[in-house]
Amino acid sequence: MKRKKLLVCTLCLSILGFGIPVRISSAEENTESSSQISYSPVDLGIVWQDSFTFGYLGLDLQLSDTLKPLIDSQNVIVTPRELSADSGTSIGYAALVLDYVTDEQKAAELTDFDESLYTWLDDLQRIGAIGVYQKDLTEYLDEITKCSKHTELGKSEDGSYVYYLSINSSAEAELTESLEKSDISITDMAPYQAGASAFDTPRVSVSSVGAFQTTDINGTAYDESLFQEYDLTLVNIFATWCSPCVNELPELEEIYQKLGEEYNIGVTGFVMDTVDANFLPASDQDDVLAKAKLLSEKTGATFPFLIPDETALNGRLIGIDAVPETFFVGRDGNIVGETYTGARSYEDWEAIIKTELANLKCGSGS
Repeated sequence: MKRKKLLVCTLCLSILGFGIPVRISSAEENTESSSQISYSPVDLGIVWQDSFTFGYLGLDLQLSDTLKPLIDSQNVIVTPRELSADSGTSIGYAALVLDYVTDEQKAAELTDFDESLYTWLDDLQRIGAIGVYQKDLTEYLDEITKCSKHTELGKSEDGSYVYYLSINSSAEAELTESLEKSDISITDMAPYQAGASAFDTPRVSVSSVGAFQTTDINGTAYDESLFQEYDLTLVNIFATWCSPCVNELPELEEIYQKLGEEYNIGVTGFVMDTVDANFLPASDQDDVLAKAKLLSEKTGATFPFLIPDETALNGRLIGIDAVPETFFVGRDGNIVGETYTGARSYEDWEAIIKTELANLKCGSGS
C-alpha cells in the first residue's frame, strides 16, 4: 500500500504518521475509492524502529529486541489507538497495542476499512499495550486495552495523565515477557495541537529555513542561497505517490514560468518520500528518485525538486502529516505569510502570490 492516513474506530484507532508507522496522508485523498482496493490488514501495523519518540504523549519507547523478528515477520502487529477529548482539543488516551497474528490471519485480504477490519482486529490475540490515559479514564483500562494486568509507569507533570504498561495474562508468556522488557521513558508532553493525532510529530515553529546543504533529484548541489535569487519563493512539499501533488506540478511550473519573471517569484519542491522519518535517505530512495525524475519529465516541471537534508529546513519540515503543503520564503530566508494545505489551480496560486507579495512589501515598509 502507499502511505496514507486511514482512520478507523475502536473507540478510535489511528494508523498514520510520517514518523511512526509508514504512512502520511494526501490532503485531498478520496477515501471512497480506497474502499475498492484489496489490501492486507496486517500491513497497517507500525514497522520496527529502534526507538520511538511521541512528543505529544511525552513518551520515549524502545521495544524489546526480542520482538523485532516477530514484528518484521508480521506475527506481531503494533497499532496505535487513540481517543480525543474536549472536542478534539486534547488527548483522551493514546496507546500502542501489540497483537499476535496467526499465519491464517496474515493471509487475510480485505476491501474496506469498516466492519471487516474491526472483525479482523478483534480476532487477534492481544499481547499488551503501552499507553497514556487521562486520569478519569483509567477505570476503563480493561475495556480499552483488552488486558487485565496494568502496571503504572508514572504520571504527567501536571498529574492529569497516567502512563501504563498493560498485559493480557492469557497471552503467551514469552510474548508478554518480551513486551515487559521494553525500555519506556516518560518525558514532558509537548503542547497538543487541536485536531492532530496523538502520535503525530509535533510541528516545529520556526521563522527561518536556516542554513542547509542538499541536492536536487539529479545530484545538483543547493543551499540556502537558493532563496536569495527571488523576492518570494513558493516552497511546495510533496510526495511522488500523492496524486493531488502530481496533478499540481504543471500548475506550479506555470507559476514558475509566468510569474517568475514578472514578479521575481521562485518555485522549489521538496520530495518528502526520498527520506525517512529521521530525514535520512529512505530505504527505497533510488526508486523514489527515478519516479521523481519521471514526474519532472512528464509534467514539464523545470523548477528544482530537492531532497530534504537532516536539518529539515531548520525543523520546518518536521511534523508534516498531509501533502501537498506549501509555504513562502523571502529573499532573506525568512518564512513569510500563510501555510497552505492541499493542491490549487494556477489562478488560485496567482491570487495567493499577489496577496503574499503585497503583505511582504507592507511588512518591509516599501
